[in-house]
Amino acid sequence: MATDHILGSGFLPTDLVRPVDGTEMYRIIEGDTPVIVAVLRVENVTIARSLTGAMFDDAVRMLKSRLIGEGSTAVSTRVAEHETVVAVRIATPVSAQDLEQFVLAQLRRPLEVDGQIVPVELRVGISRPDPRSGSAMERISRARRALALASAGHPVRIHDRTVEAQLHLRHLVSDDLPRLLRDNLSAIYQPILDLRDNEVVGAEALMRIDHPSLGRLSPAIVLPLLDDTLQLELTRRMIGHAMATAVEWSARAADVRHVSVNLPPEQLAREELLWMIDDAAIATGADPDMLVLEVLETGIASPTPDSAVRNGLRRRGVRLAVDDFGTGYSTLEQMARLDADMLKVDRHLTAQIGLDEPDATAAAMAVHIGRSRGLPVIAEGVEHAEQLEGLRWLRCRYAQGWFIARPESQEALLQR
Repeated sequence: MATDHILGSGFLPTDLVRPVDGTEMYRIIEGDTPVIVAVLRVENVTIARSLTGAMFDDAVRMLKSRLIGEGSTAVSTRVAEHETVVAVRIATPVSAQDLEQFVLAQLRRPLEVDGQIVPVELRVGISRPDPRSGSAMERISRARRALALASAGHPVRIHDRTVEAQLHLRHLVSDDLPRLLRDNLSAIYQPILDLRDNEVVGAEALMRIDHPSLGRLSPAIVLPLLDDTLQLELTRRMIGHAMATAVEWSARAADVRHVSVNLPPEQLAREELLWMIDDAAIATGADPDMLVLEVLETGIASPTPDSAVRNGLRRRGVRLAVDDFGTGYSTLEQMARLDADMLKVDRHLTAQIGLDEPDATAAAMAVHIGRSRGLPVIAEGVEHAEQLEGLRWLRCRYAQGWFIARPESQEALLQR
């Protein structure tokens, strides 16, 4: 990778990240040497607090140190309980794409402290050096605004004009969300291919909200604005869309087809989830076993799923799929705790299949883990024929991605 000689590629001594006060941080950012400013926020705090204080601090220091390269120096200062500003001096310019890929690669590497895998999830907002960078306060503010758009699926965000446009759009729609979910929410579907016979056997339901004046709103704009009540309402409506589509689809096809819906992991501890599924089954006539719930791998162990809810899902035949598998810090023990029924290999790993890249090995390992546990494996993000053939060679069961089919309307899906 082009950034290896700039930022380094392995662990370096954690004392290279020198803590400083705010005054010195400002002086370093505004100095003559170009500085990358990153704001790191720790997520999954429930898990993190279950560690000893020393182990937690060691894990966070390790993650900080991965931003440091040989010959570079970095300083940090805490700005909130779970947020830290890190300033990294660099000697050579680095592109936004290379920087983002580098940081993503570092965050995907498991952390091991005292022989224990530490499931600390970080999200990172970054402000790159710019002749018009302005004051240190403005640089940090830009990094924090980028951080506001980071998500579990895309934990690294670099500040640019798009960030400001999306934040402005969020402001415009924030007060209108209840009406938008009620009147303007729809679903489109990305088909899932069975690689044994090239038959479409399922689909992932994706939310779409069309604003009357602003047009189609990206989920990246909408999802962070939802409070707990609105998030439950979104889940309820998406389950309704998915089950209505599944029952109509299965009536037209020889085999029963399933439709999956993305689920925030915290809702696995909510009994309302079972009520929503029952209501949708009654309203649509669908069998709940047509429904798959996708939960991000980064939320696999926090919070621990409520056993009554999980047992209720099992009785209904509803399956759980671990989404974006291969990017988080889950272990086989944590997977067993979730009692997953399917694995979905993250698109970043799929993208490396057919290339001489370390992540290609990671993709093969992810498929192997699923097959060794007897779990169906779905590879996401298939964009080229070489990836599809590589997945067949790995004996991956299912695949989805733009090379197979782009997300499409319910009407188009039902014609398959």
